[in-house]
This record gives sequence, structure tokens and C-alpha cells, in this order.
Amino acid sequence: MSKILNKVWPTIAFTLLSSGAANAVCSQIPLNIKDASGNTVAMSSGTAGDTNCKTYIDADSASVLYGILAQINTAALASIPAGTAIVGYVSSDPCLQKTKTNLAISQATTFSQQLVALAAGSAINVCSMFVISASANALALTNGTGTNCANGSTALIGSLTLASSVSLAANGGWTLGNGAGTILIAAAGQELCMLTSTGVIAGNLTYVYQ
Repeated sequence: MSKILNKVWPTIAFTLLSSGAANAVCSQIPLNIKDASGNTVAMSSGTAGDTNCKTYIDADSASVLYGILAQINTAALASIPAGTAIVGYVSSDPCLQKTKTNLAISQATTFSQQLVALAAGSAINVCSMFVISASANALALTNGTGTNCANGSTALIGSLTLASSVSLAANGGWTLGNGAGTILIAAAGQELCMLTSTGVIAGNLTYVYQ
């Protein structure tokens, strides 16, 4: 669109000559524009002998101008082919483009607990998360299938071996992400779980399916 506008934007020069007569006399007023191919097109204009200087465009020139404006209109109304442009585009990250689900976290026992259920054929994109542990603790985020990620479990944050996983001090925790981008992904068709060593962990996470 901008390229078309650049080509047809008019270049106009006006010259007004005064005379000794009571009425001003307008000289020939050059009015040039560039067509869609970048060629300069002279729009004819006339002179006026009254006090109201006017620019006159003949029928042929008006037809040229009409054609150019029609091109602008066609370009402005044309559909954008799917997948070629996004209005207001910032990122394709699902956490930015989709509506997020808010989930409260509360885990008081030592084991792997499902946080987000699997969705067939869809991954789980976690967009933000914060947790606080009431006592010294170790935790990991995992994905897998079956009850509480019992089958094929793999670590997404930390380790399945809690002794070498993420350690939290009493009343300590972490904050990850702000919701505007993905911080971790549970594989398509798998659920998201949290594995802890002891004590109470509470917090929140947001996620989307993709």
C-alpha cells in the first residue's frame, strides 16, 4: 500500500502572478502526479481571470487520476493472504497469541502430582509460574502419561532425581515468566506434573494448549 501511495502522491507547484488590474490573474498552474509505474503525468490546468484562482483538470486527465485512485482503493480493500501477515504482529508464541488458563498450585505431599491434564495431539505451553515452599524442599517439573506422569516421565525443570534437582530454602521460591512468552513445553499428548521431596508448596501457573 505504501509503495502505491508513494507512486501517486501528487507534486503540485502553484504560481500566482499579480497584475495592475483590479483582479488578480492566475498563471498556468502545473499539476503533475506519478502514476503506478512511476511515470510523471501532467494534469492540464487553465487560467482564471477572476479573483478566485482555480485549477482546471480536463476530462482526459481526470480519467487518469480516477484510474490511479481506483488502484489505491483496490489495494486498500484487498484481502491479506492467510499466513503472510498478522495485523498487530508481535510474536507467534502461543502464550502471547492465545487466551491463557490460570491454575492454582497447592501440593502438600511428597510425590509426583499432575498439574495440567494432557490433551490429545496438543502440547502444554507454560507461560508463567511462581511457587513458594513452606520448608526446605526440592522440586522438578516433568511431563509424561498415566497417573501423575508415571509413564515415560522426563524432566522439564530440574531432575527426576530430587537430590540433584532444584532446591528451595524454607519460605523460598521462584518466579518464571510474565505470561507473554513460553517458559517450558510439555510434549504433545503428555501431561504436566510437579515432583517434590517434602513439605507444602503453593503458587500459580498460566498455560495454553498448542
